[in-house]
Amino acid sequence: MLLQARPTSLFRKDLGIGLGCKEPNEGAIPSAKEAKPWLCRNEGTFSSRWERVPAITSLKVTHFLMTFELLKLEILCRQDIEENEEVLVPKYHISSAKHTMPSRNLLVLYGSTRGSSLKAAEDFVSRCKEELSAERIEDLTGEGDVQVTCDGPLSLDAFLEDPNWTSNVIVFVSSFGSGDAPMKGRKFRKKCDEWIKSFQDNPDKPKPLTGIEVSLCGLGDSSYETYMNNPKVTCQALTLLGAEMLGERGEADATNGSERQAKDIQDWVNSIFPLLAKSVSKEPRVTKEQLNEAREFVLDSTN
Repeated sequence: MLLQARPTSLFRKDLGIGLGCKEPNEGAIPSAKEAKPWLCRNEGTFSSRWERVPAITSLKVTHFLMTFELLKLEILCRQDIEENEEVLVPKYHISSAKHTMPSRNLLVLYGSTRGSSLKAAEDFVSRCKEELSAERIEDLTGEGDVQVTCDGPLSLDAFLEDPNWTSNVIVFVSSFGSGDAPMKGRKFRKKCDEWIKSFQDNPDKPKPLTGIEVSLCGLGDSSYETYMNNPKVTCQALTLLGAEMLGERGEADATNGSERQAKDIQDWVNSIFPLLAKSVSKEPRVTKEQLNEAREFVLDSTN
């Protein structure tokens, strides 16, 4: 016999969480609508996916909500259930279950002289936990069985020393002076110029970054003739190496002040998170072997 554990609307750590158990309709695992996901003060929901686990007196579950700390809750099941029975409980929140969500890793890079690109990268990383949580991804795509981690921010020049590519790369980079690279991005720009020269007239040359998706936001000042020169060169080099751009290249203009530029960055980031959610919810288009080959390509080209 299969029992379904249904949470109540009570969310009080000090009082515990009460559950009722009942047979699901026709013995099927309930859908999102049938299960009526657990609402916590109208903020966030439990996943609509459920897991079959052995019926025991209590199950340890965890759940993260945007405005709450990670809580360890105890679900109490009916005392009269048999030892060989099973219960249905929310899939993502069972520490004792043998389910491990597949992971996706993002890499955030920056090139900055005055700190604007670095701050943009730091702000992006700080938002990833919320914007790319399993629950948020499921809300946006209907597929939430994935855990996203974020590496960085790392300067473009530091990345050349240990180029561990991921399937999704986010770059914040500015132009400096007459369209040159900013500090901590000058070595990378030099490599971009070399890659463009090597690959531009060789369309049949193997492309080491095939399968990698890059999202790039450029920062600059449109009062200069070389506005966005460095971000454009960076995009050109990465795409010639086989990377695919995810979303439009962002342009954050400082001509009308830092506040306007910050808004441009924010608007771009807001447009990218849904695209990233859709991307990470699918199987990566690049294998670990290909990522290792991309790493070796960069290391070889810098020696």
